[in-house]
Amino acid sequence: MKPKRFISIYYMVTVASAIWIADEIAASKEATSNSLSIFEVAEVCDHGDAFPNSRTSHDCLEKLNAYFSPQPIWKVAGSLFYYVDVNSKASTHAINRRSGYLPFNSADYLLQDIPTWSDIFDGTVHDRNDIVLGVLQDGACRASAEAGGIRPTLADRCQARELFKFATHLDACLTGFERNAILMYPQRSDGKTAYQNSIEEIERRNDPDQDARIAQLTERHMHALWMTAICSSLPATAYDDDLQPMQLGNLDNSDFSIAEFARIMKKGHDAALGIAARAGDEWAMQSYYPPHPKRDPEYWQAMQRVNPLLLHRWMASVVGGTFLSDDERMWHAVKAYSIERESSPDLDLADYAVDLKEGNIPLDQMLSDYGGLELDDHQSLGDAAVRQIADGNLLKYPW
Repeated sequence: MKPKRFISIYYMVTVASAIWIADEIAASKEATSNSLSIFEVAEVCDHGDAFPNSRTSHDCLEKLNAYFSPQPIWKVAGSLFYYVDVNSKASTHAINRRSGYLPFNSADYLLQDIPTWSDIFDGTVHDRNDIVLGVLQDGACRASAEAGGIRPTLADRCQARELFKFATHLDACLTGFERNAILMYPQRSDGKTAYQNSIEEIERRNDPDQDARIAQLTERHMHALWMTAICSSLPATAYDDDLQPMQLGNLDNSDFSIAEFARIMKKGHDAALGIAARAGDEWAMQSYYPPHPKRDPEYWQAMQRVNPLLLHRWMASVVGGTFLSDDERMWHAVKAYSIERESSPDLDLADYAVDLKEGNIPLDQMLSDYGGLELDDHQSLGDAAVRQIADGNLLKYPW
């Protein structure tokens, strides 16, 4: 059983210190190059501590800032690790479930402008908390929190980009807290943590991609440490079911666990991100886990017009699997592939994997098994599939 972690541990640094950290992040973005490896960061920072203390040194924080601040926020979304005792994988995402249902991949990076961590941790989260409070008092904005189509005319009025940044800050902090608590929790009698056990398990399996998997796990671990260090002054406004603010009192004396605090803050997070997405903010739409298409068809139909690539990816995911057959999901994957290939001509069908069944199944394998494609001379499987999508009525929707 995991120990209860008290939220008060994260609120010991002042707002002034948080602004100093934001200045450090901004400086790191200007000064750093892509030559810094995650293992160089871990060499300075990894002391086996679950939470920051005197051994989370200034040098460590500088390395973390330099490595992560220029990175796209989606790069560390989702995290797989091994529970050695039950030999299974698990993932962490405290509030935003998007990466658990539709993993971030190359298609998310086709936007001309990509959010980085320096956009989120800029020392203004308390100002954004006030913005969220104000926006939720606006009836037109509040009405789009949980359902409705995409109305870009609301973007300025509802301050969509600021709402997105607020929601992302909150989710990143709470996910980091949760991930750190899990990865640093001793799993065995020898005191080894889940992170150490996961590394050993990856090595034991002799996976041909083990170096990449270890690097990814190390990166997630270091990012969780970074979040635990810099998320020291979170705003504490929670919202009831009517999106009215509730006061939580002095968090320094609270006894909320991470999971309890995430549950309390989820309403505000979901409302902010939902309003931003329905106001047409590109970053918010890419990050948003919307209600099921049966519950909010207006948003999904609007997504088909505004961002068809994202819509087809969702239809090919496990979400689409609740109302589409595997073959029908496969054709949405082909359509997503054809749209993405317009921007990435070298995109290889063999590498375009989608989660259609348990585990990732390469799209070319599914199409080969499908057996309904006739290839002309020198025509690739991908070209034949794209042609069949264009010629036939293969794309099904829940509306």
